[in-house]
Amino acid sequence: MQKYRLLWIVVLAVGVLLLLPRPVYAYTDPGTIGSIFAWLAPFIVIFLGFLGLLIRPFRRFFASIAAKLRGGPRAESPTSNEQPVLGDSPDDEKSGENTSEHPKG
Repeated sequence: MQKYRLLWIVVLAVGVLLLLPRPVYAYTDPGTIGSIFAWLAPFIVIFLGFLGLLIRPFRRFFASIAAKLRGGPRAESPTSNEQPVLGDSPDDEKSGENTSEHPKG
């Protein structure tokens, strides 16, 4: 019990010292701000990308629930594994190989 009381007193003392105002005599020129941002920018981008990867499954889940509540079809994003339907490829239109419009005789 005595350990926790001492730990609580130390945490409280450090907290009070951090909250007390102290004058800071420093100068930061514009070049320093630019270099700090250049150093932090990649970390910010990585963090936001990671956050986007974490949020995507939840967003899809809530979108599917909202679609079910509205009574519409489930909202799904296309995946890279899907096979294109015949005639959907832009190459078919250019070469005239679309069998639905040009039956072979």
